[in-house]
Amino acid sequence: MGGFGLTFYLGTQLASSTPTVSVLIAAHDIQAGTSITASDLTTKKYLSDSAPKSVLHSQTDAAGHIARVDIAAGDPVLSSMIGSLSQGIAPVSLYPLPDGYVAVQFAVTVPSGLIVEGEYVDMISDANLSLFKATAPGNVSRVVFHELEVIKVTNPAAGSGQTTAIVAFLMDECDVPYAAWLAANTSLAVVVLPLHQGGIPPADTTCPGLVSEHAVGAFDVDARYHFTG
Repeated sequence: MGGFGLTFYLGTQLASSTPTVSVLIAAHDIQAGTSITASDLTTKKYLSDSAPKSVLHSQTDAAGHIARVDIAAGDPVLSSMIGSLSQGIAPVSLYPLPDGYVAVQFAVTVPSGLIVEGEYVDMISDANLSLFKATAPGNVSRVVFHELEVIKVTNPAAGSGQTTAIVAFLMDECDVPYAAWLAANTSLAVVVLPLHQGGIPPADTTCPGLVSEHAVGAFDVDARYHFTG
């Protein structure tokens, strides 16, 4: 008994002296595209050596961001799993979404007569070239997303003279990091496409960097959309 007591005592002393760190974890399942609140999160003590390097530690690190991927209850929340809410981008929750798609909303310039739910639109980004090359002059416009389905529209008040509306779109979740950057750094507008009967394509499940330490920036956006040529 004496030997057991000594072993137990030493074990508890070693455990109490092992450095620990508070790790942010999901309090319940968090769906990709969800706007994260403090109630979605809790913390748990991890041994310092076993905590993931990119894990977040405080609720304030994640609250107010969107989940870029599904986060299971009890999973540590990594910095690469969340993104910033930029220029009104936010998820539309409680909506039946196809696998691989999320609902996001943007403040966009709308055409005369506005737009309605169920229409398909192309999204255009007007960007200053200095975003990509410091010495490049002028602005360039590019169609950045094709055939987005409009699922909700909050139009400007009648007679307000504004041409900007808050529009929610169905979007492949692989496109969300690019959309967030474009919303934060460029002007977005939409054009309504002719009436057609087409379904959305299967979501891209092979997109690189959906969960990645590498954030989308000007270089990535220019490489994808060729603003500078």
